[in-house]
Amino acid sequence: MLLADSCIGIKTSGLELISFILDADFRIEHTAVHINPRLSLLKKPFIELLAEESRPLWLHVQDILPGADGFVGTFQLTLIDQQKRFPALCSVNRLVNSGRAVVNAVVFADVRPFHGKIPEEVTVNHEMIRLEKLYHYIIEHLDEPLPSAFDLAKLLGTNDHTLKESFRRTFGTSIYQF
Repeated sequence: MLLADSCIGIKTSGLELISFILDADFRIEHTAVHINPRLSLLKKPFIELLAEESRPLWLHVQDILPGADGFVGTFQLTLIDQQKRFPALCSVNRLVNSGRAVVNAVVFADVRPFHGKIPEEVTVNHEMIRLEKLYHYIIEHLDEPLPSAFDLAKLLGTNDHTLKESFRRTFGTSIYQF
């Protein structure tokens, strides 16, 4: 569950993927995580979410991104949220022919080592795998119109109704409003 008064909304335990779309000035244009509506991250400089030791690296990334269409890099950054520090592995993608960038952060919140046997009944959640593929497809094709829900579902091996409902349930919005 997301923290109600949290700046970013990082879970208190486990792993979480948080995605940010940044404008040409590296301000947050959109975020793909459910954040308390009272919190205003839009137009906030992304650097303000970073711990002090991560800022020099981010400033270097900001320097090289403007002239690097198609740039992709992965960096370890530390995010701050309500004075708590969260290490994150961040992939930074510069969108081709756009001033925008996408930051996908895998945030490690109080991860503890697993010392047991994985139960035999653990199965792969195919719905989540499809949604992850759809999410990455959308992010990689932001500058293009999306195919129809029928075509997306066909591409992902499901039907359009299931895909639309799963997406809405997971992301809190429709595929095309995302």
